[in-house]
This record gives sequence, C-alpha cells and structure tokens, in this order.
Amino acid sequence: MKLSPTLATAVEGRDKAQAALARAGGVSAPGASAEGRRAVAAIAALGVASRGCGYDPVFATLAAIPSWSGLSAEALEAEPYAGLTRAETERAEAGLKADKTGFCDRVWAEYGAEGTRVRAIVER
Repeated sequence: MKLSPTLATAVEGRDKAQAALARAGGVSAPGASAEGRRAVAAIAALGVASRGCGYDPVFATLAAIPSWSGLSAEALEAEPYAGLTRAETERAEAGLKADKTGFCDRVWAEYGAEGTRVRAIVER
C-alpha cells in the first residue's frame, strides 16, 4: 500500500481484511468516525430491541440517526460501516439471546424511552 496506494488488489485486500475484522469485532474499523460508530451501534441496538424486546423507538429517530453523525444512507451501506453494522447487529443479537431482560433493560436505560437519548449519544 505504501509503494502503490492505488493498486487495486492491495486496496481490495485491505478493505476485505478491515471488513472481516470489523465483522469479527476485532477492531474499530479504520475510517469510521466516532459519531458513525455510535450511530451504527444505536441503529443495531434499537433494531434488535424493537424485534426482541417490544421496544418501540420513534421512527423519525431511527431515520434521523445517520444524519446526526454526518452519514448518508450510501455511506452506511459501504465499508467500513457495512461491516460495523453487521458486527454490531450480531453483538446485539447475541446480547439479546444471552440475557433478554438484561439486554432490553440496557437499551431502555442507554437510549431512553422510544430512543429519545440517541441524538445526544451520537453527537457527543
């Protein structure tokens, strides 16, 4: 990468390695902003909680989360955020499976009723 940063195979290999590590939860994906990571974590947690806990976040809150972190829908679907989204969703689903009550209580406590604290968390 240092000798030829535009070499397609090197760039693809680096991106695949970073995505695999992010999916495995081994790293915080390089290139992902702190706000973006918090936004992805909130989206994943609220999504899993809405399916598994009966948690009912305000739809407008879910739709606004990416903009609070400066991300577009396209950015969320591309690396490094796509890998982070998968990893955070898997982590949230594992938390729900391991301790449903504890997971649901943590989501409620962290994000507030209907996701009312999400903006402050993402933007901090």
